[in-house]
Amino acid sequence: PERIDKLNASIGVKSDEDALDVQIGHLSLRAHEPRLGINDLSGRIVRTPNQVHFERVSLRTEESSLRINGTVHNIEGGAPAVDIQASSDKLALDEIARVVPALRGYELQPAFEITAKGPADRLAVDLNAREQNTGNVIGDLTVDAMEPGRRVAGTVSMEHFNVGPVARSATLKSDISGQARVDLALPSGRLP
Repeated sequence: PERIDKLNASIGVKSDEDALDVQIGHLSLRAHEPRLGINDLSGRIVRTPNQVHFERVSLRTEESSLRINGTVHNIEGGAPAVDIQASSDKLALDEIARVVPALRGYELQPAFEITAKGPADRLAVDLNAREQNTGNVIGDLTVDAMEPGRRVAGTVSMEHFNVGPVARSATLKSDISGQARVDLALPSGRLP
């Protein structure tokens, strides 16, 4: 951000040769360019030589909420591995797109619970997502997020799924309910 206003923080930092331990009691701010308001950030983040651990990390912005627990392993090299649980009552993607440009154009506000565990090339993902304009999706998936050959495979249950908002199309509409076994190869070298 170009400018930060109304910063209010209660943060404890402890470090030694083995870890950087950040305990966030409360953090709020208003950022400009891009505009983003953080109403509350709390939790604990511990960075060790080869992993980052999130303990009861909770973020509330002006429009969104997100909670994260778990660990990302092998951050200094090798294939990354995760053991993460995340949930949101509402994640306003247009708000988050101000700082994550890949989300621009998605006018979605999903609520979700997701658990991801394992190495990035064999990630076991359990997903339960709900969104007013796209419907409900429950998935038990295996994800290969490593280049080349990214894939998503597993079972998906959909209720009133509308592909239009996901495809960023105002004219494309669907109302899909049912269960499916999927095995999707994702495009290489660019976002799907």
